[in-house]
Amino acid sequence: WQSELHKVILGYLVHHGYTSTAVQFATSTGLELNENVDSMRNRQEIQSLMLHGRISQAIKMVNELHPGLMESNKELMFRVLCRQFVEMISGYDKLEEDCENQRGKNCMNGVAMDTDEKISEEEVEDVPAPVNFDSNPGKVEKLLAFGRELQHIFTQLTQDCPNRQLQSLLQDSFSLLAYTDPRSSPVSYLLEPSQREPVAAGLNSAILKANGLPGKPALEFALGQSSQCLNLMLLHGVGAAAFANVKDLLKPSLHHKTLQ
Repeated sequence: WQSELHKVILGYLVHHGYTSTAVQFATSTGLELNENVDSMRNRQEIQSLMLHGRISQAIKMVNELHPGLMESNKELMFRVLCRQFVEMISGYDKLEEDCENQRGKNCMNGVAMDTDEKISEEEVEDVPAPVNFDSNPGKVEKLLAFGRELQHIFTQLTQDCPNRQLQSLLQDSFSLLAYTDPRSSPVSYLLEPSQREPVAAGLNSAILKANGLPGKPALEFALGQSSQCLNLMLLHGVGAAAFANVKDLLKPSLHHKTLQ
């Protein structure tokens, strides 16, 4: 059973791109990685770009390493591009003057993205100011062009199957344009860094599936099953279930160290 437990742990490390830790764990337990190190590091870099708001760079990297991935998953592409639209407004994803019209790659409708620059330590620490709509009318025009393209993708995506969740996402994203200070608007929640996490996770899972790997680690399935079992025990009056809480077990300890 210890070998199976090690496989579950290793699968979790690989899934989330903890490359160095996964390599060391595999070496110490005698297990083999089910993904090569370069692929893991590429996913780790894509995740980092997504979580730092550099969506255009992440899109470019995905298209170079996994051609056709975005186009084959229209809903994922829509969510990623909506996130890019938000980050363009927040100032984390840059607007440039010129680009080639390549939908879904590194620009859309004449909107060029800052795709060749690396994230510096200063950029990670600094919080950029949102786009100033009054002093940057040209950038507003580019945002509107990007928005029209998003609307087009949404129409194609939902013409046979309406999706209120995607509609709400699009409307809230567009609403950011209505406020001089988006950070103090009713839809400012979209600018929170935590909003990047589900999009980054979805993209990571899609890349793993494209590589023939599970889109979700076995450990997360096990935790979900444990939670459901506890709920069923409580419904059937098993008192001992009241003393177990999966979420409490997952809380980091005082000695927790971030995995690298």
